[in-house]
Amino acid sequence: MRLPAHALLLATALSVSGCAPYIATCGWVVPDAGPELKVVGPRKPTAGECNCLNCKAPGRFKIVRDAYTLELWNGDRWYPELYVRARGKDGGVLTLSADSPELLRMAPHVPASATHGFEYFMRFDSDNVEAPAKILRISVVDSSGQVLGVETVRLKVESRKDVSIEYI
Repeated sequence: MRLPAHALLLATALSVSGCAPYIATCGWVVPDAGPELKVVGPRKPTAGECNCLNCKAPGRFKIVRDAYTLELWNGDRWYPELYVRARGKDGGVLTLSADSPELLRMAPHVPASATHGFEYFMRFDSDNVEAPAKILRISVVDSSGQVLGVETVRLKVESRKDVSIEYI
C-alpha cells in the first residue's frame, strides 16, 4: 500500500521532532430508558483523554419520578463506565438494588469528589465494545426498605477512535 504524500510528510515530521501518533479507542455507556430518560449534560472527558473530534456524546441523564430522581453519569475516562444514584424529593440519598451483580456500591474509602457524589457504579469491558446491550433493572428503596419504584435501563457502549500525539 502506498501512502499519500501528506501522510508521509506528517510521519517524517513527527519522527524527526520526537513525536509519535497514538491511536486508542474511547468508549462510553449510553443508557436508554425510553422517553422518561432525559439528557441533562454532555460528556466531558478528563483532560488529555478521549480527545477525538467525533466524541461528542451525552454524559449525564435523569429519570424524574414523583418520589425520587434517578441520575446516571457515564464518567469522564477513556473506558466505558456508568455511575448511578437516587435522591428522594427531599434530596436525601436513597438505596439502589439491582438484578445485575455488575452494579456495585462505591467503597466507603472512595472520596465523593472522585465520583461526583455517585454511590453506585458499573464497569464495562473496554476491549469488547461490540458486546450486546445490557439490561439493568434498578429498584429504588427508601430508608424504611420500601421500594419506591423500579426502572429498566438498556445500556449500550459506543466508541470512537482517538488519535493523539505522544512525545517520546
